[in-house]
Amino acid sequence: MKDLPLFLVRNRPWIGDLAGNGTRLLREREKASPDALVMTGELYLSGYPAQDLLHRKTFLRSLREQIHRLVEATADGGAAILFGTPWMDEWQTDKTSLIEQPDLEQPFLYNVMILADKGKIVGVRKKTNLINAGVFDEKRYFIPADAESQTPLEWRGHKLAILICQDAWSATPLDHLKQAGAECFLVASASLWDSEKSAVRLSILQDRIGESGLPCVYLNLVGAQEDLIFDGEAMALNGRAVLLLRLPLFQEQSVAFCLADKPVANNPPLAEVLSPQAERYAAIVSAVRDYLLPSGFDKAVLGLSGGIDSALTLGLAVDALGGERVTAVLLPTAFTSAESREDALATAQVLGAKTHEISIESLRLAIAEPLAAVAPAVGASHPDLKGSDQVLPDIAGENIQPRLRGLLLMALSNRLPGTILLATGNKSEFAVGYATLYGDMCGGYAPLKDLYKTQVYALARWRNHHRPAGAFGPAGEIFRERLFTKPPTAELRPGQTDQDSLPPYETLDKILYLLLEERLDPEEVVLTGVPQETVAFVWRILCASEYKRRQAPMGPRLSRMAFGREWRWHTQARFDFDETATPVSAPVPVPTPVK
Repeated sequence: MKDLPLFLVRNRPWIGDLAGNGTRLLREREKASPDALVMTGELYLSGYPAQDLLHRKTFLRSLREQIHRLVEATADGGAAILFGTPWMDEWQTDKTSLIEQPDLEQPFLYNVMILADKGKIVGVRKKTNLINAGVFDEKRYFIPADAESQTPLEWRGHKLAILICQDAWSATPLDHLKQAGAECFLVASASLWDSEKSAVRLSILQDRIGESGLPCVYLNLVGAQEDLIFDGEAMALNGRAVLLLRLPLFQEQSVAFCLADKPVANNPPLAEVLSPQAERYAAIVSAVRDYLLPSGFDKAVLGLSGGIDSALTLGLAVDALGGERVTAVLLPTAFTSAESREDALATAQVLGAKTHEISIESLRLAIAEPLAAVAPAVGASHPDLKGSDQVLPDIAGENIQPRLRGLLLMALSNRLPGTILLATGNKSEFAVGYATLYGDMCGGYAPLKDLYKTQVYALARWRNHHRPAGAFGPAGEIFRERLFTKPPTAELRPGQTDQDSLPPYETLDKILYLLLEERLDPEEVVLTGVPQETVAFVWRILCASEYKRRQAPMGPRLSRMAFGREWRWHTQARFDFDETATPVSAPVPVPTPVK
């Protein structure tokens, strides 16, 4: 093949910011050589996923105008643009056409890549394999194209096969395009990050190259959108599946690259492959930064308890924003240990975060009298509670503490301009309801929401030995050893530990992983060696806690089964695990569709 000069655009598109996305693309185009093809990821112009914005006529009208603006910008004879956008066929010949009263039950748009050059649309390539699984519901908005109708795009002497994300996951579209004379294939993607995704993508591209013998370029969107994280992966392989290009993940960095049979001196060097923990940490930092800053928050506040969850949340916040923009607040009661206070202050000091301490003990006790007058405590008193605490010995009394903390932290968030409250709960706690509504569940964003407790420990251990690229926090040990070795506790009563009411986290997380990520039934989990009564208990509280999760803050999606878009469960379903049932052999888990 002839050398193909490309300019790969990796800047973050904002959902719905059509004019802004278009302007940023044209600014990147100015950096490209006139003979280059400027390429974006899937649906770059609208942002992904645009969801029901695609059902709004005003949005579609503006989208149509921005498409033609980009096309007309190429009339200057400079670089061509290959960009992703929603599309209606009528827009190619009619700049004013629009479905004025669309039938929202029937999709009427295509997911396309448009190649624009010299002021004209050279070609439109439509996505054929739409995905409706997990967080994706593309069939709600888009019409699938017929693979047989797609042909290579001819551009300046090249014949380019254009594939949109999932189209590259199947050999069929590429087979057809190669038979039509394609000399290489370009894959534009909006693929969500998870810790195994890079290896999966590389394997799929190698399969397509092995089948076709064609070289390829892959480009993913970059940046987080609410809970969804796009890693910006960009790579290229020659016709022998040898890696020619790999750019760093999670970085906004547009680059020039020449796809050629022979090595090109000016091509970027291959980026380092990150470890799974390094990817996970970078993904969360990216999610925190990309959620807060565009939402108008340049600062964060959080409650610092002296436990590992709030410590790691603080570390992530500082790495994302800088210590001067993060406020950690200690809110002790009589049950807060000296160790917890020492560990909390030590973590905040190492990270350089602002620190305040507000005792809530007097507020906690002030609630005792009116609460006891209206609703006396039920059950036996705790032997270690004395005086006023005797009217607060039960779960109601315990929950007063996190609710007071939530009240004060939310007030600080309101009082401090541009400050968001970060919740510090993890996936294990959200799964089994080990969190207090309107208490420690308060917050605008929950960075650990899709991290199991055991993963929290592992990620904090990793951060103690690594300072990620671009992190604002310091190098060296951040989290002292005692955070990893002391029993986890909410410290809501004397001597309390999490394991008073939960299985050990190693056991709990194993059960939750099998129930959630592997989608096994409880009977199948029992066959892995976990006691049946433990599985039954976890299953019951997992199902019973759905009403709390519905009220939980948003957090970054890190797994194949995050609470929110992917986990769909009833708050009142009456199906339960039959503890007397005979376990049956677990089937081989069916892989979820990869995007």
